[in-house]
Amino acid sequence: MAKENRRHFRERMIAEVGYKNEKNQSFGGCLAKDISESGVCIKIREFIPIGTMLELQFKLPLSNTFFYIKGKVMRINKTINNDEWEAGLEMQMNTTYSSLVKKYIAVKNSQRSY
Repeated sequence: MAKENRRHFRERMIAEVGYKNEKNQSFGGCLAKDISESGVCIKIREFIPIGTMLELQFKLPLSNTFFYIKGKVMRINKTINNDEWEAGLEMQMNTTYSSLVKKYIAVKNSQRSY
């Protein structure tokens, strides 16, 4: 198993995500698989090239706040069942996004403690 070199811990999460490709303005919907302070992994039904900028809209579980944030596709892999892709996005950070994600991860970690 390969060692992961991530700057931030990724928390498993399932959340509906809307996305828009900045270049061709196509819209889509997908699910987020995990999240960190600097990125998100989404499951999508189409191939999106590495380097593509996406505008994302979603809300964290346990929160009523919708995010509108941009992310750059850093990796994309076909899933085992071959009908979806997993794309890892690096988010363009802002303090609101970062603080809410930190809070979400802290809450999830405290729930595991019990």
